[in-house]
Amino acid sequence: MLQHLLTQQVIPSTTIDVDQHDYPNCRQAAVSFVMNVFPSNDCTSRFILLIACSDKNEDIRSLASRNLFTEQDTDYPEFNSLLKLILTNVNQDQSVSRQTLIYHPQTYQQMIYYLHRCLIRQSFTGEKTTPLWKYEDQLNEISTSIEFDRNQWYNYIQFLLDFVLVVHDCLSTYFLFESILIGYHLNDSKIVDLISTNLSSFRQLCLFSTRDDTRMYASYLYAYILSKIESNQTAIDELVKILSNSNQRFEQREGSIIALGYICSYLKTTNSYQKLGKDLLLKLIFENLSEYNYALIIAIGQLARMNCFDGQNQKEIERLIEILKVKIRTINETNRLKEKAIQTLGFLSICYRNKSQLIIEILTQTLVDTKQIELHLNIGK
Repeated sequence: MLQHLLTQQVIPSTTIDVDQHDYPNCRQAAVSFVMNVFPSNDCTSRFILLIACSDKNEDIRSLASRNLFTEQDTDYPEFNSLLKLILTNVNQDQSVSRQTLIYHPQTYQQMIYYLHRCLIRQSFTGEKTTPLWKYEDQLNEISTSIEFDRNQWYNYIQFLLDFVLVVHDCLSTYFLFESILIGYHLNDSKIVDLISTNLSSFRQLCLFSTRDDTRMYASYLYAYILSKIESNQTAIDELVKILSNSNQRFEQREGSIIALGYICSYLKTTNSYQKLGKDLLLKLIFENLSEYNYALIIAIGQLARMNCFDGQNQKEIERLIEILKVKIRTINETNRLKEKAIQTLGFLSICYRNKSQLIIEILTQTLVDTKQIELHLNIGK
């Protein structure tokens, strides 16, 4: 009854009722009742609050959202149970397709955020903020702490993908990346087939999303998936062709730069594409294409993190270190770019131990020269 009351103004019905009325006071009372009566780990009450996150009344939306994402809560619903409830309560009046979401976009987004919080709280002690895709070995913790229903995980990936392809939300794209990493870790053929079948969708996100952060995570994702596919030559050739063409759209070229850096970092050192990618990315950063510097630094930093540079790249790396030093000390560069430049220098110091003293001196001098706390913290890492 409470669920029906809350959803009557949120999810449109195909049946026309001329006597339909709006009862915001009743819905607000229902939300308050759910908040105060049911425990925070109760699936049904959390589902009702998630539905209320897209209510037409701003006070109701705010009340529901605050209660869901309060930092005081230590108990959250069990991930699999909540996911099952969400998937089984899909409004049957709406068609399920890539262009029509199964929930109101705001509710859909909050469901994704809340499900992820349940997953993390269930997998680790307390809130975990470290991106899982940077530490793939930690996925074992999730696999062992949660009894995965592989069919449910398949549905979860599909649930995320359907939303991301329509809305291009940054955090949801990041959560999709994590879910696919876990999907590969589960080594389930159905999940792998789902990922492979949607390769063109991941390509679309990487090359055509107009949202910078979404495109960046989509590029990481696309590169990771390509690294798992043996017949990836055509896709890599496309990335090389796009980033070599100065007439390509900015979004396509930037996405290709990041994706190429990541895919090359996953390849074996004997693979000819790795050398091609390294040479091409270094050539572009030496050309000082200011609008692409951020993407180039990310891509080269990933190559350095995976120890892809060797003695043959010695002269290029020395020149690159000087370029990064200038960018860190230039007042016209953004903190966003400077942070990535600092991170890349840190990775390079591991690749080239004989340059580590020089890099430490550059970073130490930066601590003295700048008063920006964000850069100090980044150098400390």
